[in-house]
Amino acid sequence: MTHDLSHARDFLSAVLDAIPNPVFVKNPEGRYVVVNEAFCRICGRPSEQIVGHSDRDLVTAEEAQRYEEENRRLAEVGGSMAVEVPIRGDSGETCWWLKNKAFIELLDGNTYVIGVMSDIDERVRAREHLEDHSEKLQRLVDERTVDLRTAKDVADAANRAKSEFLANMSHELRTPMHAIMSFAHLGTTNSSAPQPDPEKLTKYFDRIGTSGKRLLGLLNDLLDLAKLESGKMDYDWSRFDVGGAIHEAVRE
Repeated sequence: MTHDLSHARDFLSAVLDAIPNPVFVKNPEGRYVVVNEAFCRICGRPSEQIVGHSDRDLVTAEEAQRYEEENRRLAEVGGSMAVEVPIRGDSGETCWWLKNKAFIELLDGNTYVIGVMSDIDERVRAREHLEDHSEKLQRLVDERTVDLRTAKDVADAANRAKSEFLANMSHELRTPMHAIMSFAHLGTTNSSAPQPDPEKLTKYFDRIGTSGKRLLGLLNDLLDLAKLESGKMDYDWSRFDVGGAIHEAVRE
């Protein structure tokens, strides 16, 4: 009987050590009762320094408290659970592991927590890289969205200004045109009279000429606007007699 029990233990130990994934078993007090060689490697300790000890003997107090809380939740609800945990190796480098734990109760009433761990470091690093890339892409999209909104606001303002300009220009074009037509009509009427008044005719023709120049200036302004929009505008800065322009407007 003793030989069979020893043989069974050796067989179980050989099977567990052949499993590439770290495997452990804990009793209700949180002490390790079984570990395989893969688990010893990630702990950096031989099985003699792990079996019979709790997490508080092997890891930091913060980590031990977290593991104990996991076991308490598992004991309360039963079944199994999976958690991702970072584990610092002997080299000081932290690797990520997926820890699958299950709560079992044997026929004799004893309960244990069985855990199997899987190396997910590459997957976690890839996920973090993807999340980082996603955040950068989202920031870039947000920046471009702001730029597009700004450009749209500028374009809308330019369109409103252009519409207002064309509306005002339409009014300005009518003013000299009305003057030309009115003075032309007066000139025609005066020249058809039995005794035309040369002085009035000269004044009418002068007003027609002045209004024509003003109309031509407005048309040139429209052409200048087209050059301005195409970026081919040449500027000629000079002084302007505002008083003369006001005086001319009053005369008309």
